[in-house]
Parts: sequence; C-alpha cells; structure tokens
Amino acid sequence: MIDRLEKAGYVQRKPDPQDRRRVLVEAFAPGLERIASFYEHMDARSRRLTATFSDDQLAAIHSFLQGSYDSTVEECDQLIR
Repeated sequence: MIDRLEKAGYVQRKPDPQDRRRVLVEAFAPGLERIASFYEHMDARSRRLTATFSDDQLAAIHSFLQGSYDSTVEECDQLIR
C-alpha cells in the first residue's frame, strides 16, 4: 500500500535519522492538498451548519463528542488488555 501511495504522490519515504535500518513515511504536501480538495465542499457545508449553533450549543456538542471519544478510547484499552 505504501508503494501505491508513494507512486500517487501522497507520501514519501525518508531515512530514519535515529535508525539507519528504518524508513519513515511522511505525508507529501501536494498529496495533502489533493486530499483536502476532496473534502472542500463538505467542509464548507459543515462550517455553514456550525455557524447556526450558539456558543453554548457548540460547547455542549463538543462536550458530547469529547466524552464519546474518551469513552471509546477507554473501551478499546480494555479490549486490548
């Protein structure tokens, strides 16, 4: 998969400065720009929707999403053990 992502211009391989046996895979800026363009319209719609909420509503949404994320991380940690 890394070969395909590299060939398509989404990532690049770089030698690990800490360990000459390893190679690091980094996102390639032009590839990130291409990916961002795929989400441009969805981002604009999300921003328009977000603008319809008050600060208090946004805080409640944020609190819910953060709590859901924390709960999911905790559950995954339990499953791994």
